[in-house]
Amino acid sequence: MGFSLTKSEVTYVRPSQPTPLSLLELSVLDTSPALRNMVKTIHVYEKGGEMAAKIIKEALSEALVYYYPLAGRLKDSSDGKLLVDCSGEGIGFIEAEAECRLEDLNFFDGDQAIPKEQLLYGSKNRVGEEDPLLVIQASEKP
Repeated sequence: MGFSLTKSEVTYVRPSQPTPLSLLELSVLDTSPALRNMVKTIHVYEKGGEMAAKIIKEALSEALVYYYPLAGRLKDSSDGKLLVDCSGEGIGFIEAEAECRLEDLNFFDGDQAIPKEQLLYGSKNRVGEEDPLLVIQASEKP
């Protein structure tokens, strides 16, 4: 079976209300270069509907008011410490359309013939200062 996924460019979901602008110092454990990796996961939900992406973006925008550090960026301080710049820039959001149904893929249950690189955002495995701390992709069937 052929598989096609069309992805939008990354847009940014910002907190729905103003949030504190600050620098938060991370713990010694968090500053380890070995742990500065991007974690990529796939979560599959059977129900979503036509407006799923819009609803998810609105909910994220509301949640980021309370979890505002996620809307920031990593920053290295002059003394070598790793900080979260609570800038309110937002988390990355990608909308995608698949040319198949989850049923056709057995809801990703079991071995898959589709390489994860086709499904997931980005090719990088390291998080840099310009990267959002969280990127979400919502995929729907047109």
